Amino acid sequence: MVGLKDYWTSQTYIPKSLSSRGNASLYGNSLYYNSYTQQYGSYYISKPNVKFEIRLFDTKSGQVAWLTSALTEGNAFADYNTLASSLAKKVVKKLIEENMLKLTITDDKSVPASAKENIIVTEPLNQLPIANFTTNFRIGAVPLKVSFNASNSYDPDGNIISYIWDFKDGSTGSGKILNHTFNSSGSFKVELIVTDNKGAKASAIKLIIVKS
Repeated sequence: MVGLKDYWTSQTYIPKSLSSRGNASLYGNSLYYNSYTQQYGSYYISKPNVKFEIRLFDTKSGQVAWLTSALTEGNAFADYNTLASSLAKKVVKKLIEENMLKLTITDDKSVPASAKENIIVTEPLNQLPIANFTTNFRIGAVPLKVSFNASNSYDPDGNIISYIWDFKDGSTGSGKILNHTFNSSGSFKVELIVTDNKGAKASAIKLIIVKS
């Protein structure tokens, strides 16, 4: 499934250029020359820009097996429907080339026996978890005690089994919800790393500013 996330139109300027052509004719002792100059460019063309989200579903479970996004643009003669159709075909072709997707025939009554032998059913791919967290403070004075809550993190096709924190002040922690006190001033890009039940990882970073 290809879903539309955002779209806009950008303009490209075609610079002005001149092209001159001519021909010469000789009549007796006289040379005659005719020429003309043609102008090109000096105008704008509009190009469609589209941000797509591509989801690959497992037909058996109904779960999303693969998720990605893409930013694509066309030329002055393309429209949004053309971009969507072209992207969908390219995504499927690329997945097949990388052995991430194999087409199967669901209604095989009319399929010859020799063709049925080549049908392969693949397991759905593991989706990456989504890392996210909230804090009660983003800025404050030393010592700054901050509560971190990763309850908004989730795994689309499983569950998160690990929450690891790096507070970037030399301290680390674990758990979905915890407190940490910053005892020195500075800017700390706190990082949360979550791991799902199949080993996939994702991270989120937020800046904490501690004043002296």
